[in-house]
Amino acid sequence: MDRRRVGRGGLRAELSPDPHEPRLVLRDEDGIVSVLHVRHDRLPEVREALGRAAPECSCVLEVVDDHGDVQTWGRFVAPHHAAATGLVLLACDRHSDHAVVRAVRPRPVGAQDLGRGSERLGEELVRVTTARPPAWWEPQRL
Repeated sequence: MDRRRVGRGGLRAELSPDPHEPRLVLRDEDGIVSVLHVRHDRLPEVREALGRAAPECSCVLEVVDDHGDVQTWGRFVAPHHAAATGLVLLACDRHSDHAVVRAVRPRPVGAQDLGRGSERLGEELVRVTTARPPAWWEPQRL
């Protein structure tokens, strides 16, 4: 039995090749972490975000709701992977206002590793917003 933990290393995002059921697959160094459904009308935005390749740097995705509360959603290997994930999350959450991708500062030499969640966050790399409301804000036919 494989005893490796899933969730090690930074996340990478990629679109699944199936055009009928678009999904954003998040992987770490050990395998699949999560699969997120991508709405067809948001697919071009997600493709564009993934296409904006940037130099790899450790970063986190923070999703900010309409009250200003922040939820840290994962550590990524590059800002464009985090931005694409932020777009998918914003499209499915009616309370989210925007997402922010922040750099993770390196730990000072000799500092104790306090584990996940103890990262020192740096400057804002990307601000992710969407002009269109989530699915359930759109009028539904009866």
